[in-house]
Amino acid sequence: MKTRNIFLLALTAILTVSCHTWDDPSVTEGLNSYGNQYLQESNVVTLADLKADFKDVISSGSLKQVTKPTQIKVIVTGNDEGSNIYKTLYVADKTGGISLSINKSGIFSEAPVGQCMLIELNGLYIGGYGQQPQVGILYQKDETTQQVGRMDRYTWQEHFKLIPAVKGLSVKPIKTNDMGMLDLDRDFGKVVTLVGVTMKDADGEKVFAPSDGSVKLSGGCANREVANQSTTVYVRTSTYAKFATMVMPTEKINITGILSRFANDIQIMPRTLDDIQPYDGLDYESTWTPTEPDGDGTAAKPFNVAAAIAKCQEVGTTTSSQKYYIKGYVVADAEASEQYGNITFEIADSKDGGVRFTAYQMAGSDGKKLPSGFKVSKGDEVVICGKVVNYNGSKPETEGQGKSIIVSVNGKDTKGASVNGGGDNGSGDNGNGDNGNGDNSGSGDTSGVFTRSIDGLTLTLTNPSATASSATATVDFTALGWAHQQEEPSGTTNGVTVALTKGDGTTTPKYWKTGDFDEARMYAKNVLTLTGTKPIAKIVVTCTANGDTPCVGNETLTASLSGNTLTVVNEHSEAKGGVQLRMKSIVITYAQ
Repeated sequence: MKTRNIFLLALTAILTVSCHTWDDPSVTEGLNSYGNQYLQESNVVTLADLKADFKDVISSGSLKQVTKPTQIKVIVTGNDEGSNIYKTLYVADKTGGISLSINKSGIFSEAPVGQCMLIELNGLYIGGYGQQPQVGILYQKDETTQQVGRMDRYTWQEHFKLIPAVKGLSVKPIKTNDMGMLDLDRDFGKVVTLVGVTMKDADGEKVFAPSDGSVKLSGGCANREVANQSTTVYVRTSTYAKFATMVMPTEKINITGILSRFANDIQIMPRTLDDIQPYDGLDYESTWTPTEPDGDGTAAKPFNVAAAIAKCQEVGTTTSSQKYYIKGYVVADAEASEQYGNITFEIADSKDGGVRFTAYQMAGSDGKKLPSGFKVSKGDEVVICGKVVNYNGSKPETEGQGKSIIVSVNGKDTKGASVNGGGDNGSGDNGNGDNGNGDNSGSGDTSGVFTRSIDGLTLTLTNPSATASSATATVDFTALGWAHQQEEPSGTTNGVTVALTKGDGTTTPKYWKTGDFDEARMYAKNVLTLTGTKPIAKIVVTCTANGDTPCVGNETLTASLSGNTLTVVNEHSEAKGGVQLRMKSIVITYAQ
């Protein structure tokens, strides 16, 4: 009899805890079942203030320990109930969200969506992974790399306390038909419903997260693109999610989930199967109004963002051979990488948002690394310049690794000097000479396509629209210090920045330095970029031969000028074969 009574009491307790209405402030039963009951409020901060204090470590992917009593009062927005979120708990307050890294499965049993918590951060670490703010412990990845790691279950138990519902905290989703209207910094970790959208690859057969190798996975997850958004948005689904093998609907749907990020990639993570529903027929209009493509990509008439995206779609997944100027407004604050000296940010045609273009790993206006602490802010008007690509066929961006530059931010270059007309300090396609000074004006149009002529082992490329000056510069490849067989070499000599890239070709360009060979070699569709101090009127290339064959490039070789940058492409009908371009030196003649 006693055993039976004990069983009934235990069953009653279980049902009481499991039937909580987590949005009901009056419910307090079972709150002492988990966590640390001795936690007290002493220094409660908002997530917005917390993330602002740790902004540098979040953006740089490093971490910093909280060293004084600091609490956050939050509501659970996402857990591992549907197996799409792994050993992570997402929480939010009215000002934003954050993720908690916990080395434990079945977290949903103690932290269901809608449960409010008081979390003590003292002793824990805050950092970032792909600019996603995280709370956890110190993890020594290798001898030099530290990052946020998962706290064990015992540490977690000491740092949280379940509390009754808090006024103003809710898991009611933000509803929108355009994720581009949201702010990654402000809305990260919140619950969002994308209304009336379709999946780009849905064909009635493809599933959200196949594990058969048909889709490239990242961290065991598939990123499936949402169609017709003003910025690229992915539905991120783990192959272990309970709905991983669900066929993507071909009709309109409503997708609810956690707004997450990796760098500037926007992701929505459904938590359970219930987060994917048929379209409810209601319309949630966004405030974004599309703009028409404008500009021609020159310094005088930069592309707007719409035109830059159109150019990327035209170029495709291989980087363009030509550099373009692009003008827009910064979408969110960003800071240069201290390690690499470049910066990545998004721009739109309006301060209010819209379709986005990614300025990827940008260098300073002089083509060099940006100083530590360099920042751009939301709403800044910028002009950038670089080659472009539609990365992975869905993300319009500039060429990275510091090969593209910030021309101006609010009319000034990255060193703070005023930029005339938003272009290359008054030089470039307008033929204004050196920094707009009248002494060298009158050269006419210094942009355009160069003509080609061959004399033995000498290749000459001439801009018929330019008037040559007496100013010259010599590119001596031996002075650049390149190693033997160095691939895609680059460097600066005599004020000229030189870079060789693969382009659309099959073979990567190399520098050869052995025996009688001391030359830079370009193969089919490889690209040579020369950036001087002024617009270029002519270059004379001293070439070598391969046996009896002069290596002066293909007859279809092209050369075009944009601002101070000359782009030479060893164009060919195929991605391999043809005539190599082997260069010993280049003499540049500047335009007047």
